[in-house]
Amino acid sequence: MIGILSITKSTTALSELSKKQAESVASDLAGLADQILKEEVKLAEVFAADDKVLNVVSLLHQQGADAVTGEISELYKSLGKQVSRLGSSYEGVFVSDAKGNLFTGVLEDGKEYKGSNINDRDYFQTAKSIGKTTIGEVIRLKVTGNLVTAICVPIKSETGEFVGALGLVMKVEFLAELIYGRKIGKTGYGFMTNNKGIVLAHPVTKHILSTDMTSLVGMEEIVRRMLAGEQGVEEYNFNGVDKIAGFAPLSMANWYIAATQDESEFLMAAHSIRNASIIITLLAIALTGSSVASKSDQYYYPLPGLAWKFRAIVHSGYRLRNTNGDTTTNF
Repeated sequence: MIGILSITKSTTALSELSKKQAESVASDLAGLADQILKEEVKLAEVFAADDKVLNVVSLLHQQGADAVTGEISELYKSLGKQVSRLGSSYEGVFVSDAKGNLFTGVLEDGKEYKGSNINDRDYFQTAKSIGKTTIGEVIRLKVTGNLVTAICVPIKSETGEFVGALGLVMKVEFLAELIYGRKIGKTGYGFMTNNKGIVLAHPVTKHILSTDMTSLVGMEEIVRRMLAGEQGVEEYNFNGVDKIAGFAPLSMANWYIAATQDESEFLMAAHSIRNASIIITLLAIALTGSSVASKSDQYYYPLPGLAWKFRAIVHSGYRLRNTNGDTTTNF
């Protein structure tokens, strides 16, 4: 009984330890993603703090685009030099007026980034309303097919008035690969969703921006907890496979990361130790039983001899009494 209780307790302890490790992996991935996004936000804010950007946006707000065409041209050239040194991790940089009209910017290929309007984009409206840098939703560009997000920095006048915005369009593939590329055993991996439960990063690419986790049967509880911003561990079922995942939210964006693994593999170590403990316990019981049986044989088989000797002594005393008539010699 003590052995069974010990095995049960050790298996439970190992399972809990494995769950803590899954939560730790998710937390580490979320921390890494946050750190990357913090650096990207700093870069966008450095672009927005450039004197050329501030001056042109302020003049355009006061005088209109037609009055500052020369300044806009110079800004485009300046941004072009800076973007050319960024490498291939960005789609480009854009600058807009207070109404969301892109009046200049630079694409990855060096072409001017202008002509669009972002007034209806959530990231623009949020940056405008709260006055802080905002990270937008992840989208897939129709032209390049790249996954991107815009980091939008509000630009204010000396009096604090919102006069425009600068956006750094970052490719998200490298961040997504960092997350789903994290291997956990043979079946484990990381994945990420937005605040609506849409998959942003997953090793099976067909799920990205297509799968809504809130609609998946068997994942209701883990999705509820993830989107609530919780950090923890949850068991769930995905495509008929029982899984266990640790999960954690990001602080820089409304994104959520999970580190998942098939339950069978997740608990394999605990089950292996449990099975080994059971085998050892059974062997110990068997050896103990064998030892007891061996000892009992040593004490049992001499008994017939002792019985015969006892009978001989009794019989001798009986004869002695009958011969002498002295009962004091009788036992």
